[in-house]
Amino acid sequence: MIPNRENGAFSMNNLHGPWSRRKVALTWYSVNKLKDFPVPITFYHNPRCSKSRAALSLLEERQLDIEIIEYLKTPPNSSTLHKILEKLGGSEAQLVRTSEKEYQTLNLAQADKYRLIDAIVEHPNLMQRPIIVSNNRAVIGRPPEQALTIL
Repeated sequence: MIPNRENGAFSMNNLHGPWSRRKVALTWYSVNKLKDFPVPITFYHNPRCSKSRAALSLLEERQLDIEIIEYLKTPPNSSTLHKILEKLGGSEAQLVRTSEKEYQTLNLAQADKYRLIDAIVEHPNLMQRPIIVSNNRAVIGRPPEQALTIL
């Protein structure tokens, strides 16, 4: 922090103006908040995806407790996907990778929410990645920095 000229100790009196004090307090709070982040984080991960690896790295740098689910090995069921979609708070289209071959083959462009979720259960590679879930929120980590908004 900012040392006192006489003894080198930190003193709030050395800061000039209310914004300087707030900045130090917010910085201290932000650092400690991440260190003690009490909410569990679930990370739906594809280790072959560079965006997924980058987002995971950003979260791991903050020493958070993260449950990593490799969704291609352990695909989420329909109920879990419905919960994720609810937490994402958007349309079901954001949950699906439209560039995948199965998306075209199964003609999912006009599919409703239930058909899309059933398709993801059958073909987990259709699921957008990475998805980060924490309590009542979820985000898609594209770009990878978006993963930090879960905090």
